[in-house]
This record gives sequence, structure tokens and C-alpha cells, in this order.
Amino acid sequence: MNAVEIEEAVSTLAAQPFNAEEFPYEFLAAFGNKDTTLKRLRTGNTNKSDVGGVLQINNIHLLVAEPGATAQALAALKASPTTAKAKAKFVLATDGVMLEAEDLQSGETLACSYSDFPNHFGFFLALAGISTVKQIRESAFDIRATSRLNRLYLELLKDNPDWGSAAKRSDMNHFMARLIFCFFAEDTGIFHGETLFTGTLGWNTFPVPVLTENNKAELTRCAEDIFLAREAHFPAKIADLYDPATMPENLRAAHERNDETLERIYIGRKFRNDTERLEKLFEQYTVMAAAVKTKGKVKR
Repeated sequence: MNAVEIEEAVSTLAAQPFNAEEFPYEFLAAFGNKDTTLKRLRTGNTNKSDVGGVLQINNIHLLVAEPGATAQALAALKASPTTAKAKAKFVLATDGVMLEAEDLQSGETLACSYSDFPNHFGFFLALAGISTVKQIRESAFDIRATSRLNRLYLELLKDNPDWGSAAKRSDMNHFMARLIFCFFAEDTGIFHGETLFTGTLGWNTFPVPVLTENNKAELTRCAEDIFLAREAHFPAKIADLYDPATMPENLRAAHERNDETLERIYIGRKFRNDTERLEKLFEQYTVMAAAVKTKGKVKR
């Protein structure tokens, strides 16, 4: 597996409900371990440990911790004779809320929320035989961006096979290059405004779910609360009100209520993380694209 494929597998794992029994094996699978290796580990013949968990020989010792005890579990793994005997490179402990790990060779450590660990998957690339330096491990965001663009490219070709033909390949590559430039220009300030490109793209293609009258009333109240919060700070400018460092608490709270209300409309609760939110939106975009393709219009 390459880094992009690993990122996709790790993101998928993190977006699923945490399964304490299956996590060690799913984690190892995400880094390219074969079914035969995982089957052998499940038998317990090669993963016996004095502290529990799953040991993949010469690589990593994983332990699902009791809630709130990841630090203690990590310390137990480090002190385990089994870890030393197997010459494990990594130790990892998680309780499904926090995830902590250590590279036993370099001494580098990782501590993050479980939902955020896809942003740190580069820390574990050695598990897939990918040698890295610190700068490459810290480029997880770049790899994740590449993964998303790769997925977009494949989805476009799936729905429009002729775009991959020799006659149109140049146009397709030109389009992707422009898309990448727009993301880059927004991030680096070439475009004026923080979300000039992504904001325009998002709001003009946003997959809105079917809204009941009650949904509309809730969202209307949220919008009114946002406007009232803004009015309370008149004559402050919009740019000042939405400066992340100085955004008024009542305005921030109003937007958080609005976001939570909208997310409940989508899936009945708040999204656990950005990955889950993105996956749901991609799903909705797929439905929209299919509607356009088959009926010439989008049903909402």
C-alpha cells in the first residue's frame, strides 16, 4: 500500500464507531497487513503478552485501554518484557477517545484524540515499510489532500468515462491543475478572502437534505440568532466579527447552534469529525450527480 491508500484506510477506520475488540486488527489492516497475518494474530499463538493487547512481531504492540487510562496502558506496554523481546518499534494504546503512541527507537511520541489520528497517520508509516523523515511524517495533511483529489479524479472518470480518453485527457489534466491552483491560491492569500474559492464552490453545490417544516423553523431561528448576535456588536465590521481570534462568544455560540441543528438534520446527531462529515457530503454529492445524470435535474 502507498501513503495515499493508507490514509484512506485510516480515515475510514476512524470514521467508524470504535470497536475495542476489532480495532487492533483493523489498524494493522489499514497499514497493509495481509489477512493471513491477521488470522495468525487472532489465534493468539504469536501475540501473547503479559499486559494484553495485540503484538505484531518486530513492529507494534497495541492495547485497547480502559476508558481514561491510555497513558497508563502505554506505560505498561513500554515496560512489558514481551515488547522488548519482540523488538517492537511502536507501542500504541487507545480507549476510543484518546490515542497515544511512542516510537521506541526515536523516542518520538504521539497523543491525540481518536477522531484526529488520521491527521497523524504518517507517524506509523514505518509499519508499511515506508521509510520517512520527520518532515514527511508531518505532511499528513498534504497526503490527505492528495487522497481526496485522487478520489475526485476517479469519481469524475467513473461518471464520465470519455473524459479519460486520449482526446480529452489533456483537458481533464488542465481542469485538475486549475483546481489545485485554486486551493493553493486560497491557502496562500493569492485570492483575497479566506474562503473565496471553497466558499463559492461549497455554497453553489451544497447537497441540502430534505427539510421538513419543523427543520425550516429551527434553521430560521438559528439564522435570526446569528443576526441578533451580530447586531449586538454594531458597528463592528463583519471581518472583525469573524476573526477567529476575537470572534464574540455569543456569535460563536449562535453559529455552533446552527451547525449542530443542520448536522442533526443530516444524520440525527453531530458529526464525530471532519472525515465523517466529508464522507456524508460526498455521498450526497453522488446522489445529486446521479439525479442530474438520469433526470436532468436535482431532486431535493
